[in-house]
Formats: sequence, structure tokens, C-alpha cells
Amino acid sequence: RDKSMLRKLSRINGGCSFVVDVYKGCYAYASTGFVDWLGYDRHKIETLEKQGDYLESRIHPHDRSLLEDLQVRLGKFIYN
Repeated sequence: RDKSMLRKLSRINGGCSFVVDVYKGCYAYASTGFVDWLGYDRHKIETLEKQGDYLESRIHPHDRSLLEDLQVRLGKFIYN
């Protein structure tokens, strides 16, 4: 039911969006924008919950530290 709403919002947005389940430590959803705009593997996006770190694997190694820093700062902002 939640994914149905996310799909609707993604169609309206038209970009790339994803949702992380912070309690399970995994991706819960990724929009088809990753396939349509960035050419990511459709099957891996549709089954992202089982793919582990597929999105991270697509990030240039030099950008990983920037992403990690952003994730830490975002987590502190959300949980403070």
C-alpha cells in the first residue's frame, strides 16, 4: 500500500527518488527514474530490497566519502 503511493508520487515528480528503512538498514523503494534517467538495471531497481548496496555500487569511488558525510549529517538532523 505504501509503495503504491510512492509510485504515484514518483510519476508526478518524474525524477529519481528512493526510501530507506533505517530500522532494517535497507532500501525500501526506488523509483523507475533510476532506470529511465540513469540507465540502471531495471530488475535490480525493482528488487532493490534484495540487492543490498546496488545504488552505492553505482557511485564513483571518489564521491563515496561525500555521500557518507551527507548521510551522517542528514541522520543527525533528522534524529536531533
